Amino acid sequence: METATPAQTRVRDELLAWGAERPVVDPGLAVELRAALEDGARAVLQRHGVDTDGDERDRYDETVWVSKSRLDRLVCDGLYRAALEEPFTYNAAIAVGTIAHRAIELDHATRRAHTPERVLEEVWREIVTQPGDRLAAFANGLDDVAAADLRQQAEQLLTEHRDVWPPLPSALHVRMEQQVRVELLDGRVVLLGTPDLTLGRVRDDRARMLLVDLKTGFRRPEVERQELRFYALLLTLKHGQPPFRWASHYVAEGAWDVEDFRPELLDTAVRRVLDSIDQAVRLADEDAEERLRTGRWCRFCPRRDTCPPYLSQGDGTVGP
Repeated sequence: METATPAQTRVRDELLAWGAERPVVDPGLAVELRAALEDGARAVLQRHGVDTDGDERDRYDETVWVSKSRLDRLVCDGLYRAALEEPFTYNAAIAVGTIAHRAIELDHATRRAHTPERVLEEVWREIVTQPGDRLAAFANGLDDVAAADLRQQAEQLLTEHRDVWPPLPSALHVRMEQQVRVELLDGRVVLLGTPDLTLGRVRDDRARMLLVDLKTGFRRPEVERQELRFYALLLTLKHGQPPFRWASHYVAEGAWDVEDFRPELLDTAVRRVLDSIDQAVRLADEDAEERLRTGRWCRFCPRRDTCPPYLSQGDGTVGP
């Protein structure tokens, strides 16, 4: 067995907290959170004239989906509607991150039995042979130089991840990219998320899971904390126990941003879920007035060139 590097030892001791005592959690927490979501979602739907008790769904006859991306759009109704109108498209940066995530997942699954180059070869072959897949279409449309550059960047991120993270033993019950689905109000509302990395399992009255999102782009600490709280909420509802910690790990930096479990953080996630349900149902009415706000999210919004609040910024810049 290889000797752990100083960086790997730091991840093991400080982030994963191997051997540290885990917090005891109120056994009724998950039940209380689900009740708050059910009651809150019912109140939101009824406020918008949706019959939640009868067989008829009135004007809103759709399932309300709440996901990480939907929650990110709470900042502006224009951003929410633009995302519905404009199909998602890959660019090089997004593709590199997606490929690196898949490579890290495969690397953990195979216990680092192959070189990073070999792992990327397998991931690339898997991606480009997926019929009808948007990432496959993007990758297959690249010329040889651009494709090689994409693979090299993803391989570098995998190497950097290996340099910092210790090998994860099977006793940690590692789950990569495992989708979590929670249904509310008999499926009228569905919460859906796919955490990058979950370690540990429920076996007593202590919170023992660790939730990690692997980040290959620039930092967005406040956004990322909100996303992780949502994932922590999903895991709590699924397993009946919350993670003891959730963290964003910045692969290129070998650094992380951490929150330890506190019930009030999950209460915050509940409120955001209810806000997302409200936004989805409210904006289902095409005549609904949009609540537009400017911020750093404007740089990614396809509506910005016709958005009055954005254009009123004078030189067209918003936020840092």
